[in-house]
Amino acid sequence: MQTTYRLRTCIVFIALKGLKQTSQADKGLTLLECLAAVAVTLLATATITPQVFLVNATRVQNQRAEQAVALAQAEMERAKVRVEQGDYTGAELPPVAFTTTTTCTGSSGTKIESAAAPNTTVASASAVTSFRQAYLVDINRDSQPDYFVQTFRDSGQVAGINSQPVTFRMGVRVYTASASSNLNSLSTEPASLKFTTGQGTQSNRPLAVGYSVLTRNDTKMSLDRYQQYITCNPVPEK
Repeated sequence: MQTTYRLRTCIVFIALKGLKQTSQADKGLTLLECLAAVAVTLLATATITPQVFLVNATRVQNQRAEQAVALAQAEMERAKVRVEQGDYTGAELPPVAFTTTTTCTGSSGTKIESAAAPNTTVASASAVTSFRQAYLVDINRDSQPDYFVQTFRDSGQVAGINSQPVTFRMGVRVYTASASSNLNSLSTEPASLKFTTGQGTQSNRPLAVGYSVLTRNDTKMSLDRYQQYITCNPVPEK
């Protein structure tokens, strides 16, 4: 009988102890533990957020650069097709930035790369009358300009009774629209596409820059002019 009593007492004690532990566990986290969890969450968020912004900003910057390069290539291709067709005048080509030498004497040594940056913008390519003007481009078709494009050329070599430019060097620079606030201080050096959460050098430098020699090659005279142009105005080495 005494053994049975002790056994029952032990079982009751164990049951009460387990009930006490369960009751303490059901209380949940303390205020201090909650504050610690919040602090850890905030620290993790603060560590990850800048990286997310950096990745997104870099992706947007790369997308802009790709669009700018496409715009520059399209301008070059448009001028190339016009020259190849042969039915054009100097007024239908990009505006002249400066006059090149037509003979190999008295050359000023001026290169197309030294043409000044634009200092004003116009609504369309057809409104451009000076190489210091750049026309606005709305890629997204939201009635807000995304880029402005500067096109220009040297006077090159002319031929025929109409003094048609048959060989010349052309340049294209594409700036992001936000650079229009710095029209009086734009650079001609390409922007640096590095990891950044801001615009970097896009605020005053072109996203895309291109130069090319265009030649009408369907007549003997134009080929002669091309040879003379290259001899007197050699293309700079990259």
